[in-house]
Amino acid sequence: MHEPSASPSANRVFSALADPTRRSVLEHLVSNGSGTPTELSEVTGVSRQAVSKHLGLLAAADLVQSERRGRESVFSPDLAGLEGVTQWVRQMERDWGQRLEVLKKVVDG
Repeated sequence: MHEPSASPSANRVFSALADPTRRSVLEHLVSNGSGTPTELSEVTGVSRQAVSKHLGLLAAADLVQSERRGRESVFSPDLAGLEGVTQWVRQMERDWGQRLEVLKKVVDG
């Protein structure tokens, strides 16, 4: 059995979602469809500049996309980045299923 390793894109997703503020921002966008950094700042209680940095990391992980509307950027969820994570989780499930089968055979004798 080989040890699965997450792809670079999955690692970016894991890193982006490791922060509770970024998770909160993403959850808000998923629930509401879109939001501006100003709106997200009000929701999260952090500065607009901090929200913008968080959004940049979420965008780098392919979890959000932005669209310019006048003077504001409007962000919406784009969960394409989760595909790499999904593949990694599926591989982990397969590997652990195989390991458990081997253990069962050893235990059952």
